[in-house]
Amino acid sequence: MRRKRTTRAAADPAWLSAVGPGLAKGILSLFFVTVAVVNTSDIAWPAVSWPMFSQRVVDYPGDVYEADLFKAIDASGQGFWIRSSNLWGNDRYQIGDKMIARSLDTNHPRCAIHRSAVIKLIRFEYPQHEIERVEIWHLTWDVDLDSVPALIFDAPRGTRLLASFTEDKLMPEGSSEGDK
Repeated sequence: MRRKRTTRAAADPAWLSAVGPGLAKGILSLFFVTVAVVNTSDIAWPAVSWPMFSQRVVDYPGDVYEADLFKAIDASGQGFWIRSSNLWGNDRYQIGDKMIARSLDTNHPRCAIHRSAVIKLIRFEYPQHEIERVEIWHLTWDVDLDSVPALIFDAPRGTRLLASFTEDKLMPEGSSEGDK
């Protein structure tokens, strides 16, 4: 009985065995030469000139980063930081920044309303905490782009208390709205 002799080439598709190793190396070489020669900003090479990659300007932070953040103090006296994006989401953090600004401006006619809304929103978002007081702090960090992470959140360079309020006492003494 004679055994059928099969080779690896017989199992491959016909076009692959017809191309041969020389032609495959030539096509591969041509590809790499094209990548090296074509200008990266030329439309002829879309993978490189795609605006997301080649024309995007990256803004690196400066040596110092500053932010105004809420700090919620619960009944036990423990506090935790709340960013604007934690309350309104990453796509609407500007609303939180405006809320901070309006809560700080004691001359604003609706400052007490904004402060009350901040307390209610924080209580709604963090029901596991019994929030008694909200503070607004201005924090400053040193940025070191050579280290990872570039900014250590728990070690700010400077902190300054801008405002502190409770639901019973929304405005400071002597302000235009009085105690509300």
